[in-house]
This record gives sequence, structure tokens and C-alpha cells, in this order.
Amino acid sequence: MNSACNYRTIKYESFSALTLTIPNSQMGTPTNIEHILRRYFCSEVIRDATCDQCKENSRKQKGFLKKHGIVKMPQTLLIRLERVGMLPSGHLKLNEHVSFSEHLSVQEVCFRRDFRLRKEAYEESQRKWELADGSARVFGGAEIVDGLRGKVTSSLLESSDPRFPSISHAKLTEGHAEAERHTYQLRAVCEHRGGPFSGHFVTYRRGPAPNSFNWFLTNDSQVNQVAYKQVGLCQAYMLFYERLKPNRWMDEPLPSKVDVIVLGTGLPEAILAAACARSGLSVVHLDRNPFYGADWTSLNLDCVHEWVNTQAPIQENADVSTFEKFLEEGEELVLLGDNKLVEDVEHGWLPACSTSIRKEEEAVEGEEKEEKEEKTHEEILKKSARRFSIDVLPKVLLAKGDMVQVLCDSQVSKYAEFKLVDRQLCPLAEADGNISFHRVPCSKGEIFTSQVLSTMDKRFLMKFITFCTQWRASSPEDARNAIKDFADKPFDEFLRSQKLPENLRSYITSTIGILEDQPTTAKGLEAVCRFMDSVGHFGPSPFLFPLYGNGEMAQYYCRLSAVFGSLYCLGKPIDFVVKKENRIVGVITNGQRVNCDHVIMSQTYLPKSVPLNLTNFQIQRRIFITNRSILQEDKEFITLINASSLRNGTTTRIIEAGFEACLAPKGYLLVHVTGKEDEKQDLDGFIDRLFKQKDISPLWQMRFKMRNSVTEGLDLPENVITTPSVDIDLEFSSLIEECRKLFCATWPDRDFLPRMIETNEEEEEEREVEKEEDEAIES
Repeated sequence: MNSACNYRTIKYESFSALTLTIPNSQMGTPTNIEHILRRYFCSEVIRDATCDQCKENSRKQKGFLKKHGIVKMPQTLLIRLERVGMLPSGHLKLNEHVSFSEHLSVQEVCFRRDFRLRKEAYEESQRKWELADGSARVFGGAEIVDGLRGKVTSSLLESSDPRFPSISHAKLTEGHAEAERHTYQLRAVCEHRGGPFSGHFVTYRRGPAPNSFNWFLTNDSQVNQVAYKQVGLCQAYMLFYERLKPNRWMDEPLPSKVDVIVLGTGLPEAILAAACARSGLSVVHLDRNPFYGADWTSLNLDCVHEWVNTQAPIQENADVSTFEKFLEEGEELVLLGDNKLVEDVEHGWLPACSTSIRKEEEAVEGEEKEEKEEKTHEEILKKSARRFSIDVLPKVLLAKGDMVQVLCDSQVSKYAEFKLVDRQLCPLAEADGNISFHRVPCSKGEIFTSQVLSTMDKRFLMKFITFCTQWRASSPEDARNAIKDFADKPFDEFLRSQKLPENLRSYITSTIGILEDQPTTAKGLEAVCRFMDSVGHFGPSPFLFPLYGNGEMAQYYCRLSAVFGSLYCLGKPIDFVVKKENRIVGVITNGQRVNCDHVIMSQTYLPKSVPLNLTNFQIQRRIFITNRSILQEDKEFITLINASSLRNGTTTRIIEAGFEACLAPKGYLLVHVTGKEDEKQDLDGFIDRLFKQKDISPLWQMRFKMRNSVTEGLDLPENVITTPSVDIDLEFSSLIEECRKLFCATWPDRDFLPRMIETNEEEEEEREVEKEEDEAIES
């Protein structure tokens, strides 16, 4: 808003339908209804326009900012896609596919009801509506834009970095009710089949309750039930959405019978749910938490306190008599537990957060820079709290590991984004007590150019890598004979037998052999081979890191599961399961019984009568927000550090990442420290020593411990599958293998997340996308 003139005019218009045009820039490339809707409802600058008041006062203005938005939401929202275009030769039918979802949120394009009275709310809505390209349209109002010099001034439209969208799964309960009030559910889709002058209309319709999860194709007098996947692939002409009341889709009855019920949305549960749905089983996925991920989630800074509250045990206030009406003859209720694997959580701001900093605003051409008032780090970070994505348990992916292979084969990778861990450091203790860091050379070229290794060490290392390669390529019998005297002995003993220098032995076990903790010779050689196989697969580093954090991993598999028909219900009570003849035959949730053949449950849901089978060690976690890197360089890196080179046998590791991994605002970093409980003093001492030496003053910290439990020896009904808990492994290979074993043991006749067969259309789309990318690179 212009401080000199507060002129504003508002115009209200009623509407019954929205006619959306497929943007020319999207012709021939995939697009979705949300993208087209945002383009329709974005800003428009009317240049060289002034108001009567400014004319009278001879006040010079450059134009108006026109904004359109929905003030009163209709009960039924009808969206029509314009599919008839014009060419010099005449009309043509636009056959571009526009993706659409079963639920559509219009929150971003709605005016607040009190925007005329509250300047702050109005300006906040402007920031929400702004798009990166700055184009626009819609009915609403106009506002004077002061000092337009080819773009809107930052006081009116503050640019939001598109690399940091809101991380919805980390928002937990805050804002859920507001989002639900702006949500529509897809009720029907009308498709036109034919050309621009003739053809035939068919309609896909959602079934009435209690079959509202089913879809039907109505074609004249024929009505056939179809999968939603077929609905999503149609060339929609008209979309019929109905406004949902808050929690309406959660209150609609779930199916009375499914093949599998999954309790918990942690990563193991999400993987198994996706595998079941992919193999054709019907799945209902439930979670008490209002967010995805459970103990594998990622949090923004605002949600840490809420997440801590979820770690408190739930009071046992369930009245058994209320649920007895769901029982049949010979059945009994079993009360589910609420086991917590996260303990002793502490978090808060540190003294350095009160340090004041001053930044200059970027000046518009021809104007002087304006200095902002001094702000503390705490004020800046609180304002950018939603730009953080803080992993509860950070891990990396091995580029040629089992998890990446499953992601690619099952096409879950379509929903995923990763970056290379582009800096792996080896810490070494110097004679003066300080810690020095050296880059880990991975490829042969990096080994030969390394300044850390001597010429003799390089020769020994290359000879050892050649031995590992030949060992893995040999037959099982030859491989056993090559290490027969050392197979079950410590890996370090085998390295000694190869007459490797002590510093090189330490280097191999702490960097190249980072995948195994204190391994035997056989496991150590296998870890070295897996490490070297992954080097060069996607780049010079063998490791990948998921953008927006590891919490996205669970959502990747949940999306795949939903594509194949799984139903999700979060934030609802799950108190009892129904047991009959040593089998779980149903789950009671939100006042409804859902029958099933199998139950997959997180160990947090184990019945009260079944205690956790805890292991002897616990995982210690430390998380810091800093504004300086551990090893400062010209650019920001995703950094992995293994501290075992400082103390033999320690499992302590550090992952440092920030803006480049979409984990933090620009200029700030997250430092994740992970170790075992018996290493707590060494871990804290190492961090304090490191920060003091590098003159790093953390701004915020969180610390907690995670208990590890195993599934062996649990007395459970025969059709219950319990998933593995959190572990201290650096990457996901053991987790995906354990999930594969659980699935194959239960359904031996079904494939575990098999490779998808690409259709001709998909292959053609991929070729078109690759062609456009090549053209963009050339231009």
C-alpha cells in the first residue's frame, strides 16, 4: 500500500462457473488444474493509471495493482476447461492432458473476509497470491502501486522463494481447520470425445455414500465401475467440485472391509502400504497423528513444540463398553498402546540468537539503498520458521543402493527430488589438539589429486580397491577362500594383514567403509564395494540427500499408495482392534469398525499387553541452527562427516545442510549430530570442541534420544505384521530389505514394488520433456 494515498476500490461480482484456458506456454507439456487456477487468479498491473484524489493533489503515480479473488465460496464449484482453439486454418480441439486431484484447495485465491478492515491481513494475502512470473487475473479490487520501475515495489509484493513452499506435512495441526474450510471434493468429471465440431460426452461420477470412494463411468445407458486411475487419465472438459465441511472426508464412512489396514505413517509403514496397494490389495492407512512420517518426519521451526507434545503418552480414557456394540460372537476387544520411542526432548534458543544484524534492501534502479532496522537472529528465524525442514532422523541414500533401486523401479522417484552429498569430510586430530578436515577422495581421479594421501598411500589404496573389485566379482567359493582366515574377524585385522599403514587403515574404515559400524572382514569388504559402486552413478559422490528432508520419503510412498487406491485418514483416534481366534479381524476408529485380513502396525501401536522388545542401545540426537559452516568455503555444500577417525569404534556422524537442500533459509544451516547413548559424553565433547575451534555460536538447538526396538519374540496374532523401528544406520538399505522380507513372507505370490511398465504415452512424454530440456540448455 502507498503511504501517500490509501485509495482502494472494490467490486463484487457473482459467478456460477470458472472458464479456464490452458496457457500457451504449457502446450504439449504436462500441467495441472492448480497451476491453471493460480495463473487465472494472480495479479495484474494497470500502468499509467491514477485516481481522482491524486489528480487533485498533483501526486504522481505509476499505476494500479489489480487483484482478483473469491470472497464467498460457492457450495458447488464448476470448472470448465476451454478445449477449442483457433488456427488460421480454422478450429481445432486441444487434447492436452490437465491433471486434477480428488481434493482441490482454493485457499490461495480467496480474499479474507475482513481484508477491507485489516491492512496486515490484506498485505499477507497479497504475498500468498503472488507467483514467480508476476502475471495475473480475477475479480476483486485495485490498489495504487507506487514507483513502478518495470516491477511492483517490494513493499507491495514481497518475493517468495519458489524453492521453499510450505511443508504441509510438517505443519502438524496448525492451519488444518483453515485449510479444510477452503477445500472442495471432486464429484464428477465430464469428458468430450471427438473433434471440435462433433463428438460424444461421457461422465465419471463419484458413488453415493457409503460407496463414495468408488467411481462410475456413465456412457449413455451404460454404467460401469472404474478405478480412479482411469478417471485421472481422462481429458477433462468440465470438473464438478463440491465444497467440504471441515473434516467431512474424514467423517465419511470408511469401507467396511479391506484386505490390509496399516497403522502409522512412518517410512516402513508407508513402504509396505505402497507395496500392498501396488500388488492389487485394498488398503486403508490410519494414523493418530495429524501429520505424515511419525518418528521419520521432518518439522518446521513452528511445529517443534507441537511435535514434542505428541511424544507425551495419551491418557487411557477409552470406555470399553462404548465399543462392545461392534463385537460379534467369539470376538474380543484388544486395547492398542501408545508407545513412545522418543524421550528427553529439550529445545530452545541459545544466547547467540539475540545478536543483532543489519541488512540492506536491494535498491530499485535510480534509488538509494534503504537500510532495514536491526533485527536479532531470533526475530529473523521466527519470521522464516516455515522455511525450515528439520529431520527427526536424518539419513542419506546410497546412489546404487537398494532404496534408490526401489524408488526408480516403482516410479516413486517421480515424486522425489534429490541432491548429491557434495562434500564428505574426514576429521583428523592435529598435534596441537585442534581438528582439521580433509575432503574424502572418491573417484580414482580424486585419489590421485588428493593432497591428504602420500604417493605410497595412494598406491596402497588403489591396490586395495582393485582387490575389493576382484573379490566381489569372484565366485562365492573363491570369495570365501580369499578371506577364509579373516571372514569373521574384525575388518581392521584384515587391513593389517594387507600391510596397510595405520593412517590409511583409519581412513578406509571411517570414510570408504562408512556404511558399516565395526564390521567383520566380509561385511567391511562388502561395504567398500557398495561405496565404490555408487561413485559416479549420479555424480562424483556416492550419496544422495532428499530435498526438503527425510520426512519427504514417507510421503513419496504414501503418494504411490494413494495412486493405487489406498485411503488415508490422519488425526483420528485408533483405540481398539477386534480379535478372534488369534487373528485381528477389524480395527475400530472414529466410531466405525473396518474389517480386514491383515494388519500392518508400527511398534508404537503394539497392544498394551505386548511390551516393546527394546535393544541395549539408544540413539542420541543433537540438532543445531547455525549461520556458519563447519568448514567455510565460497559456496554452500551438503556435508557428511564421520567422527570415527577421531576415536575408533564411535558411530557419531554429522550431516550439515541448509538452503541448497531446501532445509533452511538462505544464510542459515542445520547441523545434525547422531550417535549412540554410550557415546553421549564423547558426542557432546566433540561438538563443543568443534564449535569452539571454528568460532561457531549455535543459535538454536534440540536434543533427544530415540529408543531402538526389534520385532523378534513379540507375542502377536498371526496376521499382524510389525514394522522395524528407527535405527542408527547411515542409509536405508537394511530398512528396505527388512520391508521386502516382511512383505514376501506374508504374500509370497505377490511382487514387492515391481518395476512399472511404461506405456507408449509415457515414453512419448519423457522424450518430449527430454527434447525440451535439451533445447533449453542449448538456448
